[in-house]
Amino acid sequence: VELMGDAKPEIEPEIRSVAGVPVRIFSTGTADAVYLHIHGGGFAIGVAAMNDVSNSEIANTCNFAVVSVDYRLAPEHPYPAGPDDCEAVARWLIDNSQSEFGTSRLVIGGESAGGNLSAVTLLRVRDKVGAVDRFVGANLVYGAYDLSGAPSSRNADDKSLVLKRSDLEAFGKLYLGHDEVESRRDADVSPLYADLSGLPAALFTVGGAD
Repeated sequence: VELMGDAKPEIEPEIRSVAGVPVRIFSTGTADAVYLHIHGGGFAIGVAAMNDVSNSEIANTCNFAVVSVDYRLAPEHPYPAGPDDCEAVARWLIDNSQSEFGTSRLVIGGESAGGNLSAVTLLRVRDKVGAVDRFVGANLVYGAYDLSGAPSSRNADDKSLVLKRSDLEAFGKLYLGHDEVESRRDADVSPLYADLSGLPAALFTVGGAD
């Protein structure tokens, strides 16, 4: 399947497995920081290669090394497989970014489901590893932070939303493997419900119909 049309990344990715998780790495040498990228796709579709062109541009423009995660997808691998993979790569970077890329500074980000998984990964690193200070920023792009439906989405006219309430319910059921609404408010599933103190600065990007 052609993922990027005629566009080709300026930097060819190195495809590796770290901590048992496949990743795509873009690097021009010693970096100023490492960007841990998590792709979108409703937790059920998509691959890291979809973002090869943009991740190559980030590596070139920002002098970052970019590590993009091919986390396991639902429904074959429901929660917590996806966030477990993202956490595993984050832990690997915390231990190895200096030796691998010449920097201990980390940034995390992603789009849609990737925004959710980026926030969840930061919370896990803070609460389970005690190393959230290694992340100096987050780039969260039209993320889904409440799979139970935040009040703004529950009260909106479906015609005005990119992700309809029915879509949210469908992706939530695929991701969790069931349709139990209360479990969607678990902070490890919907980070909107977490204690958000102590996290790094974040850039939130949304569209008018998000």
